[in-house]
Amino acid sequence: MTRRRCAPALLLAMGMASCASQEHHPAATGPARVPMGAAARPEEVGLDLSRSTDPATLLRAAATRNPKLRALRAQWRAAIEEIPQETALPDPMFSTGPEFDDAQGLDEWVFEVSQEIPFPTKLELKGRLADREARIAHLRYLAAVRDELVELQEALQEMAYLDRAIELVPRVRELFERYAAFAAGELQSGRTKLPETFRAEAQLAQLDYDLVRLRELRETEAERIRTIAGLPPGTPLGPAVPPAFRAVELDLEALVTLAQGHNEELRIAGVEVDRAGLEVELARQSRVPDFDVSLRHEYAARTANEDETMAMLGITLPVWEGKNRARVEEAQAREEAARAREDDGARRLRNDVTKIYYRLTNAGRLVELYRDRLVPEATEAVAAAEELFRTGQASFAAAVETATTWYAFQLAYHRAVSDHGQAVARLEQVLGTALPRREGQP
Repeated sequence: MTRRRCAPALLLAMGMASCASQEHHPAATGPARVPMGAAARPEEVGLDLSRSTDPATLLRAAATRNPKLRALRAQWRAAIEEIPQETALPDPMFSTGPEFDDAQGLDEWVFEVSQEIPFPTKLELKGRLADREARIAHLRYLAAVRDELVELQEALQEMAYLDRAIELVPRVRELFERYAAFAAGELQSGRTKLPETFRAEAQLAQLDYDLVRLRELRETEAERIRTIAGLPPGTPLGPAVPPAFRAVELDLEALVTLAQGHNEELRIAGVEVDRAGLEVELARQSRVPDFDVSLRHEYAARTANEDETMAMLGITLPVWEGKNRARVEEAQAREEAARAREDDGARRLRNDVTKIYYRLTNAGRLVELYRDRLVPEATEAVAAAEELFRTGQASFAAAVETATTWYAFQLAYHRAVSDHGQAVARLEQVLGTALPRREGQP
């Protein structure tokens, strides 16, 4: 039995294997390997928020304790670990077994090692595809962090409004109780009629109801905050820090431009287009052959000095053009779909920025209207109406109506401040970055 040795083919194949095994890790050099042990568990760290619900403390707690964010962070890391798997060669195969002769029994023992070697450019493209998947996972994690923190800011703004409203109730109640006591004295003198004293009592009853409702709404927002921040149920949350009124300096077009450069969903769509382009390149590589290298040694069981060793090089034959063409056309259709989604996302982004921008500017106008005109004027009117009522120049109903209007304007002012802060949070969510703005006084 004569066998020819194929050393040149073996050297060629091993050289290709060396080239193909150069791992490509673009994502690992960027925001890649995050230590997972850095996130504190809720039961490991105690937060004292009973005196004041500080936004910065809650934001830090949400970033490290929120289970949804921890899950997405783990998925990001899992995507990073896909890169070395995609760029590595398949595991080699070792096989062994006897060969028998019909007449003499065991003839020789065979040992063989084989290695499949994809064409080097295929491994490089698979590595780049895995890198894009890791980038998408990273952007999705950042988008989830952004969404959770925006919801937390909205809840804090809402709770700040409810805290201000709860603080107003005792002040208004004191005013109405003073009116009711004065009206009771006037009733005895005949100056005030019974229905007018009843009006004061009705206002006091309404305030009691308002206080109960406001406290229940506050507890609802507090539980929402606990959920987002990963706090245990029932964690005491003190008064929310009043939000600062911040006037936005950029116009609509500047905000749209800012969003186009930072919005996470639009950036994800861009990476998906890039990934789809790489999938087209990889599909075209289906027409390029892969290789198989094997080394075989035959050990003669009965006759000495008849051992044989040979090297083999195999190659795939991508001859089925219909299948290969369909694979390319499929990838091209997916790339077209990815580009269409990116274009749709850019158009919807402009619409989202426009809607929130006008909501924001309207809330800002309301803040300025109530702060600079209506609330100061109502405060002066309350003092004047009470004085006029005491001197008999105004009716009891007019005094109560003026006080009720002042209360409504105070609530509307704090509502507008919170609405403005929530609109800022929503706008920053769409922009994907913080707003450059100047600070004013609420």
